[in-house]
Amino acid sequence: MKPIEPGPYRQRLVVQRYASAPDGSGGFVWTYSPLATVWGRLWPQPPPAGGKEVEALEKVVASVTHLFAIRYSSLVATLTPKDRFSWNGRTFEIVTVMNTEARNRELTGTAIEVTA
Repeated sequence: MKPIEPGPYRQRLVVQRYASAPDGSGGFVWTYSPLATVWGRLWPQPPPAGGKEVEALEKVVASVTHLFAIRYSSLVATLTPKDRFSWNGRTFEIVTVMNTEARNRELTGTAIEVTA
């Protein structure tokens, strides 16, 4: 029997949806909750757009832009830049996302990992 080839999607990404949740006092708090765990690819974008340092609130924050690709499914069809995903203890905020060739087979885009 021939072993199954994993192909280019070798990383398990946890997609998180940005949504409101009740705060217990009659109001709402905005938070991220797990939407789906999917197979995908994540790799750093080559320079010069691959990274930068930004001064935010008197603190230097480094950000690295990554490219990603995930298999299309009904669970991730509505992915937007408000959403994010995590992989290997790291969190990536989605900047752009598109349905590759509008074929409903793959979603691709860019994401930023911010480290303090």
